[in-house]
Amino acid sequence: MRMNSQSLLTLLLSLQIGWAAAGRQRFRQRPESVEVVEGEDVLLRCEVEEQEGRAQWTKDGFALGFEREVPGYPRFSYLGRASLGQHHLLISGVTTTEDGEYQCQVGPGSSNRPIWAAANVTVLVAPQSVEISGRSKGEEVVVGDGSSLTLDCLVKDARPAPTATWLRDGTPLPPGLVDDTVEKSPLPRRWSVRSRLMLRVTAEDDGRVLSCEAGHPAIRGNAIPMTSVTLSVLHPPGHPSISGYREGEVLVAGQRVALMCRSLGGNPRPNLIWRRRSRPLSRTATSPSTAILKASAASTTTTATATTSRLQLTAAAEDDGAEYECRAESDLLQRPLVASVTLTVYYAPMSVRVSGPGQVLEGDPITLTCVTNESNPPASVRWKVQGGEAQNYCNSRNA
Repeated sequence: MRMNSQSLLTLLLSLQIGWAAAGRQRFRQRPESVEVVEGEDVLLRCEVEEQEGRAQWTKDGFALGFEREVPGYPRFSYLGRASLGQHHLLISGVTTTEDGEYQCQVGPGSSNRPIWAAANVTVLVAPQSVEISGRSKGEEVVVGDGSSLTLDCLVKDARPAPTATWLRDGTPLPPGLVDDTVEKSPLPRRWSVRSRLMLRVTAEDDGRVLSCEAGHPAIRGNAIPMTSVTLSVLHPPGHPSISGYREGEVLVAGQRVALMCRSLGGNPRPNLIWRRRSRPLSRTATSPSTAILKASAASTTTTATATTSRLQLTAAAEDDGAEYECRAESDLLQRPLVASVTLTVYYAPMSVRVSGPGQVLEGDPITLTCVTNESNPPASVRWKVQGGEAQNYCNSRNA
């Protein structure tokens, strides 16, 4: 027995020495872990130097077999020349079921021990949808000036968990306004993120676009999933101002002038109403000046920032000293906002009349009166007798 034990020990030592001496079976190229987007192909490379044992792949410990076309796995195949030790694994159109650990294994040979090398395949799944809860894409969100607004953005069903970024007119909002929560998706191996935006809205936000943009390593190119809403912030208009005429400027009767009334902001936009001497300008007005004004009616235009009303008028004698008002009216105002100008118009008298006796005795004094109607500035009167000046014979005063 002692001789047999010694012989067995000698044999084992010999085998170990022989394996160590002939242990040439090794990897020329080991597989490397990869991340791949769902639907793409993935190739795990494996090359063996001085191969002696048979080669196969395993997935999560399950053997895929030795055949080049893997039975039961139509999207799996071994590529390369086996005689050269090339045993690459191709997976076509990967899905989340292919996520896991893969090993390239080479069995023992007469003088080689088995060897193996592992790599992980991580399948990335891009978000399936991005939505703002309770809001349709592009919806107008109506909110009052100074109020708080809360919006929830849900980026759904991605692997690994996605991220969400809030933007205002394309500029990212501060992280302190956002609270993110990762949620498990009802779909296997997927997650969603709920991003809550809490924003104090001001009048400056009126018309701005709030967007929620998904972030994920599986997103390719510029096709970034996103959704957005547009803010409609209710706020009163600014105080109106009138241009086109300066106080003290002199107009001449018959002169055309355009008064421009402008009010900034306002949602809804204000109604701009023109008044003359505190009376609305209307088509049914009987005042000659008002009738002339309405012949060239006021026109209103609206831009992204202001509302403007243009009133084209022809100055008349009735406009001298007349106050023109522009009133900005809105449901958000308790009373209208008013701007006004007072016109100065120069106009000539419409007529001149001379009165006095028709007959007098020679040598008697005579008094004649010359009267003009109103004018601005007051008209000057000159007398002529037989075509000659008669200044030394008259006194004059303003009518």
